[in-house]
Amino acid sequence: MLRLGPDSETPMPFPWMRNPVVHDPAGFRQSHARELRQRAGLLRRLGYAPDAVVARLTENLAWEFDLSGPAPFDEAGVRALVQAVFDR
Repeated sequence: MLRLGPDSETPMPFPWMRNPVVHDPAGFRQSHARELRQRAGLLRRLGYAPDAVVARLTENLAWEFDLSGPAPFDEAGVRALVQAVFDR
């Protein structure tokens, strides 16, 4: 039977009640960078200008992180990612 912790005497009734999520700030940032590059690539293929892509992605990040805290990238970071996509 699963236990809540190594020194806990209280058993967990179901193994799926454990939270296996590992908080990894670097992975969180990498994940968002990958998503922003994918969105930038899509918008580039759709014919958007780089400035329009930066504005759109920056607004999307501001909306996504409005209540949960600061976004992993500011406008300068988004601009750098978009520039890398458009330079390919």
